[in-house]
Amino acid sequence: MISVILPVFNGEDYLRASLESVLNQDIPDDYEVLVMNDGSTDGTLDILNAFLPDHPELRIFSRENRGLVESLNELVKLAKGDFIARMDADDLCSPERLRLQWECLREGSADICGSHFSTIKKNGASTCSSLVPLKEEFIFLSLCHSVPFVHGSVMFKKSFWLENNLRYGVDQAFAAIEDYCLWTDFFNAGARFANVDRVLYRYREHSESFSMTKSKLMEEERKALSLQFSGKNILKLKEVLLKARPLNVNEKFIYMNAVLSYVRATGLATFFIFLGKLGPHWWLRWGMGLLKKAYLSKP
Repeated sequence: MISVILPVFNGEDYLRASLESVLNQDIPDDYEVLVMNDGSTDGTLDILNAFLPDHPELRIFSRENRGLVESLNELVKLAKGDFIARMDADDLCSPERLRLQWECLREGSADICGSHFSTIKKNGASTCSSLVPLKEEFIFLSLCHSVPFVHGSVMFKKSFWLENNLRYGVDQAFAAIEDYCLWTDFFNAGARFANVDRVLYRYREHSESFSMTKSKLMEEERKALSLQFSGKNILKLKEVLLKARPLNVNEKFIYMNAVLSYVRATGLATFFIFLGKLGPHWWLRWGMGLLKKAYLSKP
């Protein structure tokens, strides 16, 4: 069985569309959708209750507000399924999402997987698509810099979670990036990562989303966690960087960001080890991108 976990707080604007997308899956096996109403004060509970008569697979829990991290941990504990799929209350997923990710985890050796995703506006119109790394070595390189998939697109084996005593929010120093922190814990516990080569998730950008309101804090914590994770896995990082053969634009930028993580952990002089891996124009393009990002982030 698959358990979809969806925490929500005051999500009336997008919740209905999000639930419809996850309740209309073409999965042949049983699945359940668990929603934690985290103390909402708007019409969230009314929307949830309206779905109940036609959807016995929907399980709703309501209580006072305790925050995202506590809601996620509770939902994983309440889940009956062998596979846990994340879902956010303002996003959408394709009808084949659960089936393809379930097949990926059931038939392969991976313990956790994501997928490509598209970004949508408040009105649901697509703005762009984002490709995530598919090869295991590039998923690791991506993890040394940031997340290798968007949080809501993830599915993982509950058995791995239980066997390794994993939880969201273990390290309060990274409270704003609880997903990135958890994925590094997965990796450090020996998890195998994968991504489905399909756009299965639609991530909604709007001014009220956590990633928009806390972007500066999230970036500060990302840099700190990237340095910590890269330092802990520095020998593997060097080995993978020396062996990796980035073939497409996405892999090349993942590679260059991983080099930055390695240099930050070991010192500037080590940068020259990797200069020959890509042509000079790629390093120039990457450097100009960093300078532009630094300029735009100034107050």
